[in-house]
Amino acid sequence: MKHTSLWLALATTALLAACHSNAVKEAISYPQAATVDSADVYFGTRVADPYRWLENDTAAATRAWIGDERKTTDSFMAQIPFRDAIKKELTSLYNYARMTAPEKHGDYYYYYRNSGLQNQSVFYRSKNLADSSGAEVFLDPNSFSQGGAVTLQDVVFSPDGSLAAYLLSNGG
Repeated sequence: MKHTSLWLALATTALLAACHSNAVKEAISYPQAATVDSADVYFGTRVADPYRWLENDTAAATRAWIGDERKTTDSFMAQIPFRDAIKKELTSLYNYARMTAPEKHGDYYYYYRNSGLQNQSVFYRSKNLADSSGAEVFLDPNSFSQGGAVTLQDVVFSPDGSLAAYLLSNGG
């Protein structure tokens, strides 16, 4: 039911934003992205890649262009009068506790649990599923970095459950 409400809210948002954008009379001035003479040849065919310079996300020019794009977007989004109400509604719809099905590895049951608005679900373990007070945090990906840039991608256990390996991703 919550997902239906979420999709309804998103569809309404898109519709209202489209209606609002027609009412905005001023033209949006987008930052111009420079082009470079860059190309690759694939099986004898030259394929131009004039925006290759944007692939270097740490370059000063790329960061400046992204900053200009962000300013353009922010100034447009700030004109939407019902934006805060939509954010509040979507946040309330997404703020609910959720948990994955447990898996047994060795002597423990493992599962992910999110209290509501955590960036990433926390990986717990417990010897007894009937008593959740005995659950302990096994891995908390929210503590790996500020802002949640480092994510927990996978956890794999040895056949007897005594060892665990996990895969992290930095920035996606």
